[in-house]
Amino acid sequence: MGYESTIIVVQRSIVKMPNGKEWVHGEEIARVELCKMGYERVNGREFREVFTKPIDFNLYNFKSMDESTVYDDEEYRTDVYGAHCNMAQIDDVLQWLEASKVYTVDKYRRATLFHDILLTLKEHQDNYAPIWLVHVGH
Repeated sequence: MGYESTIIVVQRSIVKMPNGKEWVHGEEIARVELCKMGYERVNGREFREVFTKPIDFNLYNFKSMDESTVYDDEEYRTDVYGAHCNMAQIDDVLQWLEASKVYTVDKYRRATLFHDILLTLKEHQDNYAPIWLVHVGH
């Protein structure tokens, strides 16, 4: 069984609360379904290993919200395998993708579309709060 990958494009911002505490907010901009990216290693890392920074915000719309159940933050920060979701910057993901066979040799249709989306995000990222790419296994 392969590891299914979805990438959530998130605009991450830090909000200063009136009590002086900071709240980290991650707003989903887009979601890209990559299906199985395989287990190819590029520079010693599989695709999902490019995402190294644990998310510090909740993905509210990833898990269904049920008002009768109390969830803790970790419930909204893990994928269906129980792994904590990690994020990466656009350049790191582009670098892995451009060196991978899934993009260069196989020309996997989802990888080529994802590559073009990343280039567009990179070109316009100055118009947004910092953009991060979150890997979610499902």
